[in-house]
Amino acid sequence: MRVLAPPRRVRPTAISVVAVLTALAVAGAPAAVPQSTPDLRPVAATTTSVYRMNAGGPAVTDSIGRLWRADEYAVGGASHTVTNTIAGTADQALFQSERWGMTGYDIPAANGTYTLQLLLAELNPASGTRIFSVTANGSPVLTNYNIAANVGNYRAVVKAATVTVTSGVLSLRFTASANSASVTGIELLSDTTPSAEAMPVGDLAGWRQIFADNFATPAAVGSFPGTAYNGTWRVYPDGWSDTSHHGTYYPSKVLSVADGVLKMHLHTENGVHMVANPIPKLPGLSNGQTYGRYSVRFKADSIAGYKTAWLLWPDSEVWPGDGEIDFPEGNLNGTISAFMHFADPAGGQNGYSTSATYTSWHTATTEWSPGKVTFLLDDVVVGTSTTKVPSKPMHYMLQTETCLGSCTTPDSSTGDVLVDWVVVYAKA
Repeated sequence: MRVLAPPRRVRPTAISVVAVLTALAVAGAPAAVPQSTPDLRPVAATTTSVYRMNAGGPAVTDSIGRLWRADEYAVGGASHTVTNTIAGTADQALFQSERWGMTGYDIPAANGTYTLQLLLAELNPASGTRIFSVTANGSPVLTNYNIAANVGNYRAVVKAATVTVTSGVLSLRFTASANSASVTGIELLSDTTPSAEAMPVGDLAGWRQIFADNFATPAAVGSFPGTAYNGTWRVYPDGWSDTSHHGTYYPSKVLSVADGVLKMHLHTENGVHMVANPIPKLPGLSNGQTYGRYSVRFKADSIAGYKTAWLLWPDSEVWPGDGEIDFPEGNLNGTISAFMHFADPAGGQNGYSTSATYTSWHTATTEWSPGKVTFLLDDVVVGTSTTKVPSKPMHYMLQTETCLGSCTTPDSSTGDVLVDWVVVYAKA
């Protein structure tokens, strides 16, 4: 149960980012002429991007906030960039650069089965007819493909195929029967996620998705948010006290991303209990929003002395007058609860308990609507509050801290909180 507010201090202003949460869009292209290619299909909503590269160009962030690596691992060829508008995509930078004339790419990848996506656009129509084929580790992916004949010039197209890696390298080979091969981007997607539940993509009835992150780009300890996540996340800085004042926020020692999850490594160094509070930056907003739907997929080790209080906190910093909404909340060696703190200067709350523990993967969803807050754990309603519901802008935080009250945090306590994905919606 929360009896204390989070530390009150001026927090950093969020940087606005563009996040149009649909699958990478290549809409409106003419129907393609049938090709002799295996299993070409659009990307499935249940897949997770594990590698993205902007062929022929620099690192870029796409329209849904994902970082694409600069061109790498090419075998020969040259880069070429245009300023023409590319039809059929919201991601101009991804389709305005290409690598052409290469014989291949050798991309390190864990063994397994993936969906390969080749991003293509004809950027040099003056060079004449371009027809080329692609293989992945010796298996045909694209055969005698002519971009311009299929979709026209300066128009985006994505071709996808199932590929298998068995030797730690995805070896793509390009051969041209006319002119030279060309590619503007390469993406690998996996049909599995760390928690075995894919991140939701797209709008829901009554809700418009505005933020989604499945932590596909690695970030070492000390580099989160850093370059990879600065556009989508912010954190309480090193040195701030947590709610109990027994812990200290130390993102430089706690946060990292690996294997598709955000990891908070809770531990003690030199008597300092180190915790973290990652905060999503919502696009087009300087801080929070009024009403929304928030879902997070998570699990944690059973760690004595630490807890989550993942919450919606009022932008005004007025507490308890402007309320507070917490879920999931609880000690990591205990069970998960939810709390709806009344928007009332006198305080008060509705609380809802569960028997669920942190050691298994769960999805916690908070639906905050006018006059109503509903908490769902793994799609099952935990509780609904309609009493003195907050009605002013609030921001969402994954506040992970030392426990409250008479609870103590042993120096020997250590373990990880894992986050597979986070999605946020606005009222439609």
